[in-house]
Amino acid sequence: MPRRCRTRPERRGVSLLGSDAVDTSDYGVKDWAALIRQSTDTSALVGKRVELTGFVVPAGDGSFTLTRFVISCCAVDAQPVGLGVTTTGAVPDADRWVTVRGSLVANPDQSAAARIVVKASSVRQIAQPSDPYEY
Repeated sequence: MPRRCRTRPERRGVSLLGSDAVDTSDYGVKDWAALIRQSTDTSALVGKRVELTGFVVPAGDGSFTLTRFVISCCAVDAQPVGLGVTTTGAVPDADRWVTVRGSLVANPDQSAAARIVVKASSVRQIAQPSDPYEY
């Protein structure tokens, strides 16, 4: 009895991060920091909208780093990971938990190592999450 050919599944193109087809809504501080660090061309990231939660590590220039501790195995190996945030408002106190909404932009400080920062449209203080870590 001859074998029947199965219908091939529909081929889909690869979605690049710069396209609207990539869902980044669940990306956390760890995900964005890794993506920015690993990208040689960050232009596709500029303009991406983000909503991220972390604690504040103030910088001396009126900006801050939105930080989370990332766990690979257990709490003892937790490492801090962060994204720079620029805001036109007041910088929250150190170690304060906030949710930042905004867009990724080219870092206005061209001498900084981080090429991309979050330009905050809002910074809202919140209580520390029940699970303050990212994995």
